[in-house]
Amino acid sequence: MRNFANDLGLFDYAFEKYEQSIDQQLSGFETLCEQYASWRFIAARDGALQIYHFGKILEQLSSQLHGCPTLSSYIDKGELKLANKLFISGFYDVIEVRDNVGHQAQVLLTPERNATKTEIDLPLIHVGAGAMFTDVLHERKYLVTHFGKAAFLEISDESLEKLRNSLDKVTQTLNPILRHAESLLPDQKLTPKE
Repeated sequence: MRNFANDLGLFDYAFEKYEQSIDQQLSGFETLCEQYASWRFIAARDGALQIYHFGKILEQLSSQLHGCPTLSSYIDKGELKLANKLFISGFYDVIEVRDNVGHQAQVLLTPERNATKTEIDLPLIHVGAGAMFTDVLHERKYLVTHFGKAAFLEISDESLEKLRNSLDKVTQTLNPILRHAESLLPDQKLTPKE
């Protein structure tokens, strides 16, 4: 989550500097504008990867706890599922966006496979069916197409809050394991909850 917060900070900083460069039109401002615009894309791509990694860790945590009866006896499995649902509901396009970011060359080399099957309507943007794009920013939305689907993630405070809420739910769910482990004496073993 900290990495996504840093990506969000870079995204906002680059946008602010971009706007200042346009307003001031200093010597070489075109180059500065390009640089600041590219920083926003760097932040957006890395932000997408950070969200994806967070989701994969959550997925793996659920899987590993399921395979460990001692630890899973201390947690409310419904609460862990809720943490996963919170994440998925906030970032339902994360896999498509990550796959596009991670495999941009393959996406660009197969436009027929990655073109949208339907039209896309966003504020100020209308994209007809058959369009294919990668690495597009619209306000705070990082947009891509992947296997015929248009997908996006937001690089925003709201996205950071969704990550925090998911992390808080996971932390609350795991706290009983930590509390029990902390209560053990050095020679005691963690045993299943009765």
